[in-house]
Amino acid sequence: MVMFNDYDTGGRRVNWQLVAGLRREGFQVRLAYVETMTAAGRGPADGAVTGLYASPRPFRRRDVPVIVWRLRKLAKACDLVVSGDEVGHGLTLSYLVARSAARPLGVIVHSHLSKTLARQVSPRWRAANAWIVQQARFVLCTSAGVRDDVVALGAPAEATGVGFVGVDLGRLRIEATAQPHPPLPAPPYVATVGRLDPIKGFDTLIRAHARAVQRLPHRLMILGGGPLEAELRQLTVELGVESSVLLAGHVANPHPHVAAANLFVLSSRSEANGSLALLEALAHGTPVVSTDCQFGPRDVLLEGRLGKLVPVDDIDALAAAITQHLEDPDELRDRAAGGPQRAAEFDADGFARALAELIRRRS
Repeated sequence: MVMFNDYDTGGRRVNWQLVAGLRREGFQVRLAYVETMTAAGRGPADGAVTGLYASPRPFRRRDVPVIVWRLRKLAKACDLVVSGDEVGHGLTLSYLVARSAARPLGVIVHSHLSKTLARQVSPRWRAANAWIVQQARFVLCTSAGVRDDVVALGAPAEATGVGFVGVDLGRLRIEATAQPHPPLPAPPYVATVGRLDPIKGFDTLIRAHARAVQRLPHRLMILGGGPLEAELRQLTVELGVESSVLLAGHVANPHPHVAAANLFVLSSRSEANGSLALLEALAHGTPVVSTDCQFGPRDVLLEGRLGKLVPVDDIDALAAAITQHLEDPDELRDRAAGGPQRAAEFDADGFARALAELIRRRS
């Protein structure tokens, strides 16, 4: 499995969990990164990675031949190449490596691909990116909606499959009891987790917080790093809430913060499968407010029976939901009581079993 980098995102956590699950399904797996923040040879905590490639410096276009040659050596020892990235350098390198090693290519699609292409890939490369997905031996999607989108982009329906991402409740409970770093904010506080990317809607959340905090003082803690960090910090200054918004950056273990939060908010404009972060919040029994965005949250929250749903990018509705909960938390606390049971329905190894089945069917 090839990924461009190991930045801490939901996709990385899903892929690490996938590697561990595939091992339990009887597969041998090598996970290769082009750029890495961790030391070579490291991987998921359970040791499921058997090999890790890391470029010694940030990726440059002139490095492509050397990277392909090195990854090709790994690929020749394997039966197939899987791209853990559905767009960009990771997908392109996976395709080049698979071709040069004469191995079939599989692709894992975590996102609404047509939107991701429009948002992250330059116009001149979008058609090529889509073509690679179309040519893949198999494509595993994280929801039926994502699969429909992939097929609409030209991938053969018979080459696609759907696997639902799950959570390991036992591991989450252990991680939630660890010493939090950074320290927990003073209550009450609202928590959210995700890469600082436009699709996550953190700009809307900060604007909603700026309105809600006027009625009831509280903190907003955003756990995650990404390209919008400077822009979001500037937004907090413009709105006068820089002292109550904590942009914590990359946090290795966000679970103590989510488990202790008065409220978890998912402000996304789109999600691939209802959001791994949303499932993790449910697993902790944390009250939830979520945007009713495409692909998932409504289903995960059972039409709102397990949390509050608000329209996407509706600042007033999100601010009202946050304020209402902080003033009268009983309703969402009662709904959250069913969260752990719901999270348990999403088997941690279900995604790996779906991929294993798709590999066997397409072999």
